Amino acid sequence: MIGKAVVLLLLMYPMNARSQSDVDKRDPRGVYKLMTITSYGEERPSPFDQYKICTDSISLTVVVEGDGAFMIVRNDRDILNYTGDVTEGDTDTRVRVYDSNEQEFLLKWWSTYENHSLFPNNAWVVERYRAGEYSNYGSKIFPVITKQQARDRKNDLLGEWRIIGITHDMKDMKKQVERMKDENPIMTATTPMVVFTPEKFFMVLTGRGVGMMVDVKYDNKNSVTYGGKAYPIRLMGSDVMIMEAMRDTGTSYEVYERLTDGRSIVSRVAERLVE
Repeated sequence: MIGKAVVLLLLMYPMNARSQSDVDKRDPRGVYKLMTITSYGEERPSPFDQYKICTDSISLTVVVEGDGAFMIVRNDRDILNYTGDVTEGDTDTRVRVYDSNEQEFLLKWWSTYENHSLFPNNAWVVERYRAGEYSNYGSKIFPVITKQQARDRKNDLLGEWRIIGITHDMKDMKKQVERMKDENPIMTATTPMVVFTPEKFFMVLTGRGVGMMVDVKYDNKNSVTYGGKAYPIRLMGSDVMIMEAMRDTGTSYEVYERLTDGRSIVSRVAERLVE
């Protein structure tokens, strides 16, 4: 099993696409975007907004959708290290990594899809990945998921928050918050988290590796608007936030605690994927 401590150390901070392994400079390390797919004898631009995060301990795939949704998965069971293009006989269908350097690499895998317009049955598919390339959505998502967002004294909402509880009554909130902290002392796989940046709002379920990004407007210190709705906000000090929301059962108050442990969203997802 991959050591969790190693994974967390590698993924806690931003991953530079030019940070190469000391073992083999041909090993892809960093963030790479899928540029082209070669199948059925033809190389064509990728229809997917897809990325590989390559480290010494785990390889992750990030898929970004056109509406700002994204998904972080581990579909490469092995670490993506240089292998060369040569296979060992006709039955060797292991994944190959070659023509690789700090700028790009080729990933060749054996497709067994049936009746797929892009991926053939029982044939090789070659994917070309390139560092430093991002879509419009990708360029906004990756800085947030690969580095914990810092607080900002000019706007106390900016940063990352984890939900610690929901209440329908604001009475004795200090006692309620303390109880919620005692009952939920740590971030878990099922804990939703939100991120406020100057222009975007993120909601992430780290246990599932899924998230969404939408525009956000800070109406004032007491309200934010995203997804076409305004949400009243109350701050209790600098590290507890209460967001008011209307639900079918009436008004509820979601209580969030600020995250300051330095860990990135990717590191939290990776921890779940190696369990």
